[in-house]
Amino acid sequence: MFSFFSKKEIKPATNIEEKTAAYFRDGYVCSEAILKSMIEEYEPEASPGMTSMASGFGRGIQSGDICGIVAGAVMAIGYLTGRKDNTQNNKTADKLSKEFRKAFLKEYGDTNCGVLLKGFGKQKEWDKCRDMTGRSAGILLELLYQHGIKPVTK
Repeated sequence: MFSFFSKKEIKPATNIEEKTAAYFRDGYVCSEAILKSMIEEYEPEASPGMTSMASGFGRGIQSGDICGIVAGAVMAIGYLTGRKDNTQNNKTADKLSKEFRKAFLKEYGDTNCGVLLKGFGKQKEWDKCRDMTGRSAGILLELLYQHGIKPVTK
C-alpha cells in the first residue's frame, strides 16, 4: 500500500512547520493546528476564535474521510484569498486549493485520513500525524509564496 510511510521520516523543517507541529502536540487537531498557524502568520490580529471553524475536521471528520490537514489548509486558503462577497470571483482560492491538494497527494499519496492512518501504522501520541501536519504547513506556505502571497513581516 504506502510502504514509504515506514521508510520516510516526516520531520518539520521550518519555523511554520515547527509552530504547526507544536500546536498539534499541545492539543489542537490537525485541521485546527494548520489553520491557526497560517492565520497567525498572515493576520496576527485575527480573532483567536477563527480556529474553531476547523474543530470538526480532525481525524477525517471522525470517520476517516478527508484528511483534516487538507480541510484546514483549504480553510486557510479561503480565509487568505477567498472572496469577501458573492460579487467577487473565487479563482484564486479555487486554484490554490487545487494546487495544495495536488502537492499533498504528491507528498503523501492520498487525502483520505483513514488510508493515511492505515499507512502510518501504530503511532506514539499521534507523532506521524503531528509531523505531517507541520510539514504540510510548510508546503502551504511555499505555495502561497509562489503566488506572491507573503506573510506579515514581524
